[in-house]
Amino acid sequence: MDLVWEESTLWPAAYSTFVRQLHRLIDLYSRLLEKRIEELPDADSVLDQSSRVLPTKFHYAAASLGAWAGGASNFQFFSYFAIQPQQKDKQINLAYAKRIGYDETTAKELDESGIVAIPASLAAPLLQAQGRSSTAVLGGIPVNEFNAVNLPDSNSLGDVPIEGKDARFGFLMDSFYRAPFTARTLGKNAVFGASNVLRDHYSEFYKQFSGAGLLRCKHYCVPIIEVGSFEELKQIVAEIPIHDQTHGLFFRGQNKMYSLARANSVRAFLFGDSCSSEPSLLTSAARNKFDYDSLHYALGYYLEQYVLFVESIQAEIHEQKYIRWRELKLSPLCEIDYAIMALGQHYGIQTHGLDVTTSLDVALWFAINKHSPKSECPATYRQMSSREWAAEPKNWPLIFVGQVVTQSLSMSLLDCLQLEEFGLRALRPHRQSAKFFHGGHSDHQNRLAEALVCAFRLRPGTYDTGVTFDELFPPPDEDNAYAALLGFASFPPFQSLGVTQVIRYHGLSRMKHR
Repeated sequence: MDLVWEESTLWPAAYSTFVRQLHRLIDLYSRLLEKRIEELPDADSVLDQSSRVLPTKFHYAAASLGAWAGGASNFQFFSYFAIQPQQKDKQINLAYAKRIGYDETTAKELDESGIVAIPASLAAPLLQAQGRSSTAVLGGIPVNEFNAVNLPDSNSLGDVPIEGKDARFGFLMDSFYRAPFTARTLGKNAVFGASNVLRDHYSEFYKQFSGAGLLRCKHYCVPIIEVGSFEELKQIVAEIPIHDQTHGLFFRGQNKMYSLARANSVRAFLFGDSCSSEPSLLTSAARNKFDYDSLHYALGYYLEQYVLFVESIQAEIHEQKYIRWRELKLSPLCEIDYAIMALGQHYGIQTHGLDVTTSLDVALWFAINKHSPKSECPATYRQMSSREWAAEPKNWPLIFVGQVVTQSLSMSLLDCLQLEEFGLRALRPHRQSAKFFHGGHSDHQNRLAEALVCAFRLRPGTYDTGVTFDELFPPPDEDNAYAALLGFASFPPFQSLGVTQVIRYHGLSRMKHR
């Protein structure tokens, strides 16, 4: 596929590296899909499921285009494209819901529950342009897709009436799980499944624990298991079956559980009478509707100048770094972009990913240590005493345990790629045994929940991990990536993009950076 940019100014030259990277992405994903189709000659269609884990919407769009050109039956970026105006402007989403046929009250309930309305007039051109598919696919998932192990209400399995009281002309998309449905009257449809089904990957493990309740993660549930000591926690974790030998288990500690806010009518539509307590594991960019993509390129530009001109004193070293940096910037594997995003995430910038760790000790430390108020600078963490546990168990600290048991999920769990070869080593993610769970774009905000094995709720008590703040958060005179990010946060040209999000954990005396 050829891309041609005709322009009378010098902008094509200025963007040449970026455009060439996108061209290589298109070519790579086209070849990948062609190869996949050759491997599955009897398949009716092949869906592209990988484009959404690309670093930014621009990479996402290019990879989707390449996959579609290579024979994929879906153009995955269409789901992202179809819901952007509604997510940025609540009034547009409300107007679209009313256009489909919902009254004002229901339109508000849908909007407040993360459900995006897509009128037929918007969806039809996208589906027509996509073509090829024997099954209507809006983005990455077939419309009205259900899980065979957890069926919806029987009345929701048939065709949606196109006449009468159920008539709606458009689609609803759950932006937490990028799942599209034909619009219909809200009832106990249970489109995500009418039963409480646990993953059979862990059936023997689950039998050992009665649990303290369930959490709903799209089609499946996971148990909440209460523990009273670090030793008990380690003992139970050791019994979890390992199905992903590459990554194993990963963890995320939180002071309390946060739940997705859904109206009762939407809960019934999604889950019927089954468990509807959904953990909220949204990326910070999705949660706050922050435009990370604009900041991404500003951060990339700043770091490029930093590693090439600040860290490179000798001309020969500078040239070597420039050649290597340009090579990676052109790569369709997006190594530089992933490294930049993980770097931003671990030092306070709102991104499309979430911090997780392979260390149970580190996860426990984050669960029982409270972050200081946003107004406090420098920021710090303080360990909770047993008296500070909430009265209600649902608000006790907890640790989520995850494992990628499907191919689509495995694409989201990434190592925190380093820029160490350019003289920039991020010491904080190294100390925190960190990984980066990516893929929580605005059309799939709660993706991490789909990888959960269980959640451990910590009873009031004393938990000693042996991990300290000083170990997990080295100062900028030891961590030069931290120093670079602090410099970025004070760089005037990018103030309007949100650079001040970088969190300062140390006083000025420890900030001796160039």
